[in-house]
Amino acid sequence: MDLNLNVPEMDPGIMTLVETKPAKAEQWLAGLPLLNPAETSYQIYNSLVALNRMEIDDKTRFRLLEIYREPVARMCTELKGDYIGLPLPLPDKGQQAAQRARALQIEMAFGYKRLVINAMDSFKGRPSTRAMGSLAILLQRAIRYLAETLVKSYQYYAKPPDNIWREIHQLYQLADAYGVVEQHVDDALNQTQPQSTVSHVYKQALLVDFSDPYHLPVRLVEMIQHYLNRWASLAKLGPPTPAPGKNCQFLIDLHNDRAGEIMFPSEVTFDEQHYRLFNTLELAKLIHSQLTQLQKGEKPAADGLHSDFFESRTTKEMLKRLLNSWGVIPKRSFSRTPKRDSHVDVAIGIRAINHWLNGGRQFILSSEFVGPMPQQRTRLGNKFVDTTEIDLMAMGDSADRQTVEIDPELIYASWNIQDESAGGLAIAKSGVKHQHARVGDLIAVRSSEEGLWEVSNIRWVKTTDTGTLSIGMKRISPVARPVKLKTMAEDQTESDFMPAVMVPELAAIKQKQGLLTYKGTYKAGREIFFDDGFRLVKAMITRLIESSPVFEHFEYDEIA
Repeated sequence: MDLNLNVPEMDPGIMTLVETKPAKAEQWLAGLPLLNPAETSYQIYNSLVALNRMEIDDKTRFRLLEIYREPVARMCTELKGDYIGLPLPLPDKGQQAAQRARALQIEMAFGYKRLVINAMDSFKGRPSTRAMGSLAILLQRAIRYLAETLVKSYQYYAKPPDNIWREIHQLYQLADAYGVVEQHVDDALNQTQPQSTVSHVYKQALLVDFSDPYHLPVRLVEMIQHYLNRWASLAKLGPPTPAPGKNCQFLIDLHNDRAGEIMFPSEVTFDEQHYRLFNTLELAKLIHSQLTQLQKGEKPAADGLHSDFFESRTTKEMLKRLLNSWGVIPKRSFSRTPKRDSHVDVAIGIRAINHWLNGGRQFILSSEFVGPMPQQRTRLGNKFVDTTEIDLMAMGDSADRQTVEIDPELIYASWNIQDESAGGLAIAKSGVKHQHARVGDLIAVRSSEEGLWEVSNIRWVKTTDTGTLSIGMKRISPVARPVKLKTMAEDQTESDFMPAVMVPELAAIKQKQGLLTYKGTYKAGREIFFDDGFRLVKAMITRLIESSPVFEHFEYDEIA
């Protein structure tokens, strides 16, 4: 088969000093300072760039790449701290770290892809058993690093490089053609099991994509990758048989630049040279079994995973999401309508939402009122202030009268609507400076300064290297009220008041009035106090409606 793999051109004039003798390269890598990951990763990256553009014999190139694998993995682990879990857009340091981590995977993939190309050019007739074993290693490594490039893109919600899926599909087809798809190879970087295969890493890449990573918190993507290091092989690849079962089926187009798509029940037949059927039924059964154990208070066997993998609070959430992604055919509740010329005001995060629900004023607890307190607001520069604040400023000196810029966390901004449905919005903005978003955060939008703020949950985010941030959201409530909330500990000590959001009863879905609070507030039976500016209410938390890494939405009962 013809290969169309992207590798850099050789550059005879490359000036970078790089060690090409494997033993000395290993010594050089071992001596790099680990306490400065930015500088060390930069040196490793520059060395890989040089090696991938130099004429080196294939045996030496392979040995060098194998030597670089562990240091590259270690540097990417160190770089994660600068961008994993941070809201978007990333600060410059975080953006550079994320891009460097991805660039390291791209360069590693370049090296192994070049070796694949050279191996194919060297074959005369049917290759030997030894040559087939070497080919299996090269293909497994090349797919693994292309898949890692995808994961690194997901981890900062960036668009993957073009044609990456075409290359992954090509490499899998090549392994299939030479009968090495299931040939076991050693892979020291997969610590969940001693050996891997082309089939395993190909399925793993597909499954991560089908987990809908742009809708996931970054740390869940990392957990899924580790989980699949162990269990990806349970998924099955086969010919695209007609009229498949209703669930757990995906259609893989081997000539397309995407992972694949959900396969719906159909009588249509597909070309077996062009398509594959990907079945996740056995994997879904395992996930269901593990989730059932956790719900019963039992701990599933780690079986190669980190010993504390099933002790994490987020493991149950991960399994539920994977069961939804790989186990059942999702249904869109509402159709989306493109809207390219409309705008909305956007506030992100509980603190900002609370602030603007209160008209951009400082929230005053009901217990702090002494006599009439008119709730009027006036715009002063870039800040909404109470009329009482203006009076106080007028009495001070000139320095006191200067307009104070609003806290950057409280700023709202105008965003473009990309499309809209009854269930939510997709919005985008270029050059985002002060606002930061992450999957699972709360977001409020309004159509005009006179309009009401409606509250939603950020379901996905995407970013580009040019600075455009896109957000998809699901509506929680068309109206809301600001409150301040404090919790009661078991020893009856009280926390400080924190901003929160009250949402009204939604009779249509039998949802009682509830509160949106910071993560960690919910505990069934916990007593809380909340103040809406008019009265202080004592309540008991009852049912959890929704939880994300950032907020909790729960119902409560007032206590007389």
